[in-house]
Amino acid sequence: MKNKVKNRKGIALLVALGTLIVIFIIGALGIYLVTRGLTVTSGQTRAENTLEACEAILEMGRSHAQKMNRDLTVGPITDQEINLISNYLCSLTVARVTDKAVAPPGEAQKFARAYRGIGASLGAAVGIRTYKLYHIYANAIGRNGEKTAIDIVQRYVETR
Repeated sequence: MKNKVKNRKGIALLVALGTLIVIFIIGALGIYLVTRGLTVTSGQTRAENTLEACEAILEMGRSHAQKMNRDLTVGPITDQEINLISNYLCSLTVARVTDKAVAPPGEAQKFARAYRGIGASLGAAVGIRTYKLYHIYANAIGRNGEKTAIDIVQRYVETR
C-alpha cells in the first residue's frame, strides 16, 4: 500500500500546475477582452466627437446661409478651414443653388408643372411661395483620422 501512495505524490503537483495554467489562460483572456472593449469604446467616442464637431460647423454654415438669404451681397463660403472646434480640422462650403424658385400651391402646382414648368402659367397670383436653396457641406477630421461629412440643402420660403 505504501508503494501506491509513493507513486501518487507527483500527481498532486501535476493537477496543481494544470489548474494554475487553466486559471492563467482564463485571466489572460479576460484581460484581452477588457482591453479590446476599451479600444472599441474609445474609437466610438472619437467618432461621435467628430460627428459633433461636424454638426457644429454645419450650424455655422446654416447661420451663414441665413445671412446670405437676408442680404444678397453676402458671398458664399468655399472650403474655409476652421480650426476652432476643439482639435478637429473642419471645412465648410456654403453656396446658393438657385436665386429664386417659384412654387404655386395645390392643384395649380400640378398643372403648371405638367405644362410649362413650376409657376410658369400663374403670374402674380395670391399665395405663391418663393424659395431660395443653399447647399451646405460640412466636413470634420478627427485627431486619429476619423472623418465625418454632412451635406444638406437648406430652403428658405417666402410667401407673397
